[in-house]
Amino acid sequence: MKKLNLIKIILLSTILLPYFIASAGFMDDMKEKKRLKNLREACETKKEKECFSLAKELSGNPSPEAQKESMERFTQCCKFGGISCCSELVRKGDFKNAWESLRSAFRLFEPGRGFVEPVDASEKRRLFLDDACFKVEVLEACNEMCYSYSNSDNHSESRLSECFMKAAEIAGKNNPSDKPNEEQKKWWVEACDRGKVLEACTNLGLYYNDHDEKKLSLIYLEKACAPANPRGCSALGFRVRENGDINKAETYYSMACAGNYEDSCETLEAIRKEIAEIKNKKEAQVEQNRKLCAEGVRLSCYQMGEYYYELGLFKYAIEDYIKACNGGYAPGCNGAGWVYRNNLNKPADAKKYYLLACNLKDPSACNSLGAMESKKGNKGEAAKYYAMACDAGNTAGCNNLAGVQIDFSNIAEARKHLNEACDAGSNAACQKLLTLTKKGL
Repeated sequence: MKKLNLIKIILLSTILLPYFIASAGFMDDMKEKKRLKNLREACETKKEKECFSLAKELSGNPSPEAQKESMERFTQCCKFGGISCCSELVRKGDFKNAWESLRSAFRLFEPGRGFVEPVDASEKRRLFLDDACFKVEVLEACNEMCYSYSNSDNHSESRLSECFMKAAEIAGKNNPSDKPNEEQKKWWVEACDRGKVLEACTNLGLYYNDHDEKKLSLIYLEKACAPANPRGCSALGFRVRENGDINKAETYYSMACAGNYEDSCETLEAIRKEIAEIKNKKEAQVEQNRKLCAEGVRLSCYQMGEYYYELGLFKYAIEDYIKACNGGYAPGCNGAGWVYRNNLNKPADAKKYYLLACNLKDPSACNSLGAMESKKGNKGEAAKYYAMACDAGNTAGCNNLAGVQIDFSNIAEARKHLNEACDAGSNAACQKLLTLTKKGL
C-alpha cells in the first residue's frame, strides 16, 4: 500500500511540476514587466535616475527594439537635463543627438537652478560643451564654450585659445569658398586680439590682404611676427618687401629663417643679394652726383643733399641744398629751408630759403612760410603765402588758407578754397566742409 501511494505521488509530481515551474516563470515575467513599466512612468515624469537605469538596462538587450528604445530614453532623459544620460549619448558616439537634446536644457545648468550643487553642474556642462565643440564640431557649442571660458576667472588660457581656433576651423569647413570667410575672421580676431594665438594673427593678416585692406593686414602681421611664429614673420616680410621696404623685409625673413619656415632662408639670401646690389648702385650714383655737383649740375647737388639728409648729416645736406638753390633750383632752396626749420632750429635762415623757393614757384615752400607766419600770429602774412601755395595747386595751402578765412569770418571764401582742395583729393578739406555745413555756415 505504501509503495502504491509513493508511486502515485511521484506520478502526480511529474505531471504537476511543469505547471508549477511555468507559473513561477509567469509571475517573474509579470514582476519584470511591472518593474519596467514603473521605470518608464518614472522616466516620463522626468526622474533622471530611473530614466537612466531604464535606458542602461535596455542597452544591454541585443534586440533591435530594445536598442532603439534605449537610445530614445537616453535622449529623453538628456532633454530634461539628465547629465548622466547626455554623457552616455556622448560615450556611445551620438554627439549630435546629445547636443541637440541638451540645448533646450542649458538653463538647468545655471547656478542655483535644477541642481543641488551648482558648481558641479557648471563643470559638467563645461565638459559636455568641450566634447560637443572638439569632438562633434558643432559651432554653436564652441560659441557657448569660448564665451563661457572668457567670462570665467578660472578658465584655462590655452584651452580658450584652442576653442577660438577650433571655432574658426569649423567655420572654414562650412565655407564653400577656398578663401576665409567672415565667420572665420570673427574667431581669429577673438584669438589674436587677446594675444593668445599668433597663428590667428597671421591668418587675419592674410585675410585682410586678400580683401585689399593693406593697413589692417600689416597691423595683424606685425602682431603675428614673433620668434615662436616664423610663418607670421615670413608673411610680414613678403608684405613689406612688396611695399618696397627691402631692409625691413630682411629683418622679418631673418626671423622666419631662424624658425626654419619653408623657403624663408632662400628668400632671405636673395634679399641680401638685392640689398648689396642696391647699395653698390647707390654708392656709384652718389659718387657720380658728387662729381656732377662739383661741375655745377644743380640736380646732382640737390640729390647729394637728399643723400646726406637721409644719413642725418644735416651740415653736409645744407651745403649741397644751398649749392642747388644758388643755381636757381627751387627744391634745393626748399630743402635748405626745411633743414634749417625742422632740424637746426634756425627760423631766420629757414625763412630766407623758403622765400627763395616760394619765389621760384615751389608751392610747398609758400605753404611752409604761411605756417611760420601763422605760428607767430601774423594771420595776414600767413594768408598771403597760403594763397600763393593754393594758387599753385597745393591742397594743404588751400586748406590752411580756408582756416585763416574762417577766423576772419570769410565763410564764402573759405568754402571756395575748401571745395578746391576737396575736389583735388584732400580728405581734411572735405571734412572741414562737412563741419561748416553741420554748423549751418
